[in-house]
Amino acid sequence: MSGLSRSFSLLVCLVLIFSALPVQAQTTHIQHGVPWRDAKVQRGSAPAGAHLSYFGGPVVSNAHVVQVLYGTGSYNSQVAGTSSPTMGNFFGDLLGIRSGYINLLSQYSTNISGGTNQILGLGTFDGLFQIVPSAGNNGSTINDSNIQAELLAQINAGHLPAPLLDAAGNVNTIYMIYFPPGKTITDNGSTSCVAGGFCAYHGTTSNTLNSKHLLYGVMPDMQAGSGCATGCGTSSIFGNYTSVTSHELSETITDADVGLATRIAAPLAWYDATNGEIGDICNGQQGSYAANGTTYTIQLEFSNAANNCVLPPPASPAWWPAIQVILQ
Repeated sequence: MSGLSRSFSLLVCLVLIFSALPVQAQTTHIQHGVPWRDAKVQRGSAPAGAHLSYFGGPVVSNAHVVQVLYGTGSYNSQVAGTSSPTMGNFFGDLLGIRSGYINLLSQYSTNISGGTNQILGLGTFDGLFQIVPSAGNNGSTINDSNIQAELLAQINAGHLPAPLLDAAGNVNTIYMIYFPPGKTITDNGSTSCVAGGFCAYHGTTSNTLNSKHLLYGVMPDMQAGSGCATGCGTSSIFGNYTSVTSHELSETITDADVGLATRIAAPLAWYDATNGEIGDICNGQQGSYAANGTTYTIQLEFSNAANNCVLPPPASPAWWPAIQVILQ
């Protein structure tokens, strides 16, 4: 065999060997948090070309919010539920019949081709709970893995209510977790309340409870002295809390299993491969919205129908809940 023939035969063998090797799925960082930003930098509309596409994952049919205080500390009085309006009021007002919030999100129901056949409906606030985390999950720096482990442990111990499911077995309960001053949160190499870090995020537990992955949101302290006080909004302290909370609540409802996704595909639900989730597209755009007679600061969310970042419409007429029941 000539030298040329031997070289060609070797090349063919190498091609066959490498073509037989398993191909790994391409992974990417899936955005699911509120990026810390310079409060002086404002954006007035959605990025050009923004659009949420559906990738086949579940949404949250009827959100049941459980608010969790992660240990003791000097919480903001409205977050801790002692000064009206409280964060509990906020959840109940925003998700209930005297708000148009769910009307805005209903365009992201999944009763469509290839969908999970879920219709986004009204939600409720299921109470405020303060937990005593284990020492191993409650240091000065708390990683997302600590939060997930503690959440599962607290539910198993009966200190937090177990998750509720919709008729098809999809998780409806969202655990919104708030932290006292002095706690730094880390997730996927990112740090809370610093430039290049985050103001809040939502996730999905890697481990399961009764075969169900749990849904949760993480809100670091945003009071004076925290970096989140200067990089997470231009409203009052409570207003910035409700703003980032609305960001994470909207994203959890429309993209429940984002914490399990490693690429732009299921189990993602509604996502923009360039700009992220419904709140990411509109990050930093705050507005005032009246729900059940109280005006709150919330973040604008992206609407495919309006092709822009918008506030929810006014509350529906009194007869709308009855129509929703009939439609469901």
